Amino acid sequence: MTRAEDIQNQQNKLQRELEDLQTKCNHHKKTIKWAQDEKNYRWQCDTCNARLSYPTIFELDKFIK
Repeated sequence: MTRAEDIQNQQNKLQRELEDLQTKCNHHKKTIKWAQDEKNYRWQCDTCNARLSYPTIFELDKFIK
């Protein structure tokens, strides 16, 4: 196995571990955060960093003020 393949395998394993952690998380504490790659605001879990949903206009207005 090459070093590149080893790194890719490690990345895949970590990605699966993160997805499992995010699936099991209850997302009790969340914050509105800017998602640079999507160029918009999202609700994000403070525990597992999962992107949850888009805030409503009311939620976003309250967050900005």
